[in-house]
Amino acid sequence: MKKKRNRFLAFLLVFAMAAGMLTGCSGGGESDDSSKGSASSDTMPDDDTLVAMSSAVVESFDPLNTALNWKLEWHSIFDVLVEFQEDGSLGPALAESWELSEDGRAYIFHLRDDVDFTDGTHFNAESVKFAVDTIRNGELSSWTAAYIGEAEVVDEYTVKINKAASYTKLLEFLSEYLYIVSPTAYQEDPEAFATNPVGSGAYKFKEIGADGYIYMEANEDYYRGAPYFKNLVIRPPLDYSTAIVALQNGELDIVMTVPQNQVEIVENDPNLVAYSASGWSMKSVIMQGPNFQNDQNLRKAIFYAINRENAIAYDNAPDGATPGKNMYSARMMGDLDGFMDIGGYDVDLAKEYLAKSNYDGRTLKITITADMADIAQSVQEDLKAIGITTEINQLDQNAFSAAFVDGSSDITFSSWGCDYASLEEQMGFHAGTGYYGDIVYNTPEFDQLLADMANEWDDDAREEMCKKALEMTWDFANIVPIYEDTFTNVYSARLEGVQEIWSATYNLYLYQLSLKE
Repeated sequence: MKKKRNRFLAFLLVFAMAAGMLTGCSGGGESDDSSKGSASSDTMPDDDTLVAMSSAVVESFDPLNTALNWKLEWHSIFDVLVEFQEDGSLGPALAESWELSEDGRAYIFHLRDDVDFTDGTHFNAESVKFAVDTIRNGELSSWTAAYIGEAEVVDEYTVKINKAASYTKLLEFLSEYLYIVSPTAYQEDPEAFATNPVGSGAYKFKEIGADGYIYMEANEDYYRGAPYFKNLVIRPPLDYSTAIVALQNGELDIVMTVPQNQVEIVENDPNLVAYSASGWSMKSVIMQGPNFQNDQNLRKAIFYAINRENAIAYDNAPDGATPGKNMYSARMMGDLDGFMDIGGYDVDLAKEYLAKSNYDGRTLKITITADMADIAQSVQEDLKAIGITTEINQLDQNAFSAAFVDGSSDITFSSWGCDYASLEEQMGFHAGTGYYGDIVYNTPEFDQLLADMANEWDDDAREEMCKKALEMTWDFANIVPIYEDTFTNVYSARLEGVQEIWSATYNLYLYQLSLKE
């Protein structure tokens, strides 16, 4: 039960991040209004200092026993086995190369032999096994066992890591969650490690100031070479309008996941650059809870009632956004992109389904946070047009999360998709019993199909099963795809080395940055 609960929490955080509410595919948080104001003068960027804004206040620097993922901070202190490349593929980091095992159930990683942790201890295959064993068995991180199987040391610089299921995107997950720590420092005192972390990354942790700023210094012995910036400062979150002013004033160098209305402010600023990338997420309407769980006709009525073109316009979506043609984004669909026609806006069909539903005129809630207000109004008008009464219920982030978990939100919005979730697993999030099963419609047949896919190691056979699951997911109508999300990071134009893929994955490898000459 604890493992299931932890997996549930983990995906809730992923969901929230992808929606831009808790920025993750997890970890992060809505900008904290209590941190409003400009950066202090002693953190102004200079030629030796890089200043980035975090999306949340970091609570711990222990990456092996948590349901969270503070990517900006942790990728600076720790290394991972593989990293995202500019084209979205995975490339080498601590692992120089890798291959799939003959049976397709594991990856074999060939590790670098020239890496030391900042406490002077040496990195090897035992370090990787320690990280795998620790995260799989942690009280707060045991949910990762659904992705990462057991690790086996082959020799000093070779390690084998098993996939937890046939469809697990293990490489992507390792790039996101398996931060390699110094086993010596971690075992000595795990609690102390959470406030004084030791990795092999490009930066060494120094301190957290009384103002909440995190200070790091360059690891001069970094195996890739010392980073360009000698100092890294990560400041607590600001509301985005204040953060943009701080960027314009030169008090910040980097702000992640900037809302479109703020992006428009900086588009013509020669001192700033907005980097956008289409990720793995589809902005969708979510229906859950007792008003919808057992009324498929009502869900289908809403599926066809929503004018997606209007929703895109109201949501101030980036230029080029078009109504979704798949249940999930093209990146998430992979080879099955365009597999089936999911239909679209059709008022007559919506009314037909509504007439067959159990809807009795009761008022349904559209539960939102402030950033969803415009799209909520669009959907409200669409539902009114077919005879469904709704009220918009705007909550703060904590109350919204609670309503989502207990199913009392009725109708809401989210961006479904994550770089490390497979299509098979993505379907299970909102159509199976393993995550939100108590508050969404699902069937034993669908759950069995998911279980069968997890144990089907023949790719062709699993693809046919996946097609059937997609058709069932569409028929369930628990979600209404609106458009594929584009995420934007804003940077100082003085920086060089920024990659667009960082905006899609939230993984920022700050060691790659330098000043333009």
